[in-house]
Amino acid sequence: MLLIEAPSYGPEEATTLRHALVAAILIEFQADEGEVDGFDLAANEHRPTTVALYETVNGGAGYLRRAASNLPRIAQKALAVFRHDPPCVRACYLCFLNYYNQRDHDRIDKRLVETLLRELASEVAPTATLTQAGSEREEQRRRAESPIEALLDAAMRRHLPPFELQGDIVDANGKLVSRPDMLFGAQRLAIYADGHDYHSGSEQIENDNRIRGRVRELGYKVLTFSGHRIAGDIDSCIREIVQALEESS
Repeated sequence: MLLIEAPSYGPEEATTLRHALVAAILIEFQADEGEVDGFDLAANEHRPTTVALYETVNGGAGYLRRAASNLPRIAQKALAVFRHDPPCVRACYLCFLNYYNQRDHDRIDKRLVETLLRELASEVAPTATLTQAGSEREEQRRRAESPIEALLDAAMRRHLPPFELQGDIVDANGKLVSRPDMLFGAQRLAIYADGHDYHSGSEQIENDNRIRGRVRELGYKVLTFSGHRIAGDIDSCIREIVQALEESS
């Protein structure tokens, strides 16, 4: 997953930047529509506004790794997409609009991101930084580690009270038992987001069940959401978390 921070950006700017970069990456690497997707993470106390990009191809095709190593070229490509004839004002199907981003059409406005893209293209980039998620322990504490976790994190921050990412759960002797993906410490609610790649093997499932059983023994309620459910019905995940929080109060 590729994270691009844009500290001075709001929701519409972040959405437009995301689609501009996706369009440029698809063109640069001759990828098919839908092979690269993303979402926006709103600013909070832990991070600035951030655009998250990920590959939908199983195992990845290396598009984002190559894009990260040459972000100025991707930004230049996005700027080139702006220039078409006849020109449009905000965006159109000749530049950034497509079937896959229909929900965002009303929020995409290329005028909002031209300055930032020019900065990225010139390698100045004072308003954006590029980060590979999950490289350091502190980075893991501040960010969700995978697209599935980041998607759930973003939705939870919009609708729920503060929580901790990868917070420590320890036993009576102070020994670490688990670091759930999201933790409501005061409410003793531990949440796990299980993507298929890391939680599908029999050995891993057995290990997950053992650890989460121990967490329950320590008095925590445990909620586990599959990657499929998070991606396909995140609203039901939020409702279940809300109910659990209400029951704990």
